[in-house]
Amino acid sequence: MRILFVTEVLKEYIGTVPMGILYLSAYLRANGHKTRIAGMEFKEVDGVIKEFNPQLVCYSVTTGIHPLFVELNKRLKEKYSFFSAFGGPHATFFPEIIAQEGIDGACIGEGELALLELVEKLGQGADIRQVQNWWIKDAEGILHKNPVRPLIPDLNLLPFPDRDLIREYESPRPRRFWFFLTGRGCPYNCTYCFNQAYYDLYKGKGNRIRRLTVDRAIEEILSVKETFSLDLVNFIDDCFVIEMDWLEEFADRYPETIKIPFNCNITFDRINKRLVALLKRAGCYSVTGGIESGNPEIRKEVLNRKVSNQQIIDACRMLKEAGMRVFTQNILALPKETLGNAFETLDINIRCRADYPHVSLYQPYPGTRLGELAIKWKMFDGNLDNIKPAFSKYSPLHHPQKRKLENLSKLFAFGVEFPFTVSFIKVLIHLPLHRVYHFFSKLWKGYCFKSRVFPQKMSFRYAIYAIKCYLFGYGG
Repeated sequence: MRILFVTEVLKEYIGTVPMGILYLSAYLRANGHKTRIAGMEFKEVDGVIKEFNPQLVCYSVTTGIHPLFVELNKRLKEKYSFFSAFGGPHATFFPEIIAQEGIDGACIGEGELALLELVEKLGQGADIRQVQNWWIKDAEGILHKNPVRPLIPDLNLLPFPDRDLIREYESPRPRRFWFFLTGRGCPYNCTYCFNQAYYDLYKGKGNRIRRLTVDRAIEEILSVKETFSLDLVNFIDDCFVIEMDWLEEFADRYPETIKIPFNCNITFDRINKRLVALLKRAGCYSVTGGIESGNPEIRKEVLNRKVSNQQIIDACRMLKEAGMRVFTQNILALPKETLGNAFETLDINIRCRADYPHVSLYQPYPGTRLGELAIKWKMFDGNLDNIKPAFSKYSPLHHPQKRKLENLSKLFAFGVEFPFTVSFIKVLIHLPLHRVYHFFSKLWKGYCFKSRVFPQKMSFRYAIYAIKCYLFGYGG
């Protein structure tokens, strides 16, 4: 069967790789099916459909971008005949999207086994109304809601992600850093994240944390190293440092076999001297950790992040003393947050000497506890269409200081890099210069990512190309 995946990835992208789709494609190809991928522009998808003639079109959808996918699918269904399936976080936590015109199925949760079963039954002309993990809308418009199947117990049995799927979308110079997942699952229950709802969905149906063996993880990286250019490895596990025994083995094996700098996600409450030593021994270049809020009460009571300011500061000091770059994640415009609280977040980043502090504006995503509270506190009307794709640009909340917080989010990194500017920033956030601030914040972020967090060697010509893609939306 022929399956087309549609994603936010555009032609000649230079950014994020759609890892979920690459896993699904690999699993389908391993079982004899043909797959293609396209960016979400109508002209591009239309061209691929004419050439590939897929029987199934799968959309990987996140909240905020979902209205564009709904409209795209509607236009395509008016022109072509295919089964349309929506998956990804939005479909998992808001499967009611299937009520939209032209959508035939919504996949909930982990997709490999669920998608393969759907594909094979569609190919056989069999009844698909009871396929687990799927909400199916039949020809009469009747909705069939099915429970999820157990989580895949052994990730080592899955094929490696199908990175060949996106080769035709490479920029003029092949990418030199790749994303890797050594496991699935997170031990935390942060209120702004969907993980708690995800585990409630799968309660009694598998282990919350599943991980590749070190051997299997190394094997995958070696396969990419032998096939593609590779200057930097980026591990995108929710928390890379959750198992010390695994990390001990990894710290021995990785520098012997791979010898390439890497970035990984950490949580500051787990950082200690032993863990820092293991990361350094393994060859870690930079880490990404969530501060989220500099106000201890908001972090604990609103976000359910049980870590103190001093723990965060001490962790950053240990990491930086060991020679690692520290990239922090922060959220502004949180429910109950004041402008003063937001400046507390800026202050702790200064004290941590963050190499780059990324700032998102809070989004009340479906399935999250904080999203429910935002509705309860009348800070969000519950209309998911009001959540925009640019989560670092706009806040959908009814927040009394929203515009100032949006402006601060754009000037935040400058305040951390140049603390003497904080007093000026307190004045600038009152001015109607949001677009100007956004432009310069993107420039600074691009510089920091390429030179500090994910360093890459590039020619002057390619640097100009990358800047154009990054600033004007040609890339991911």
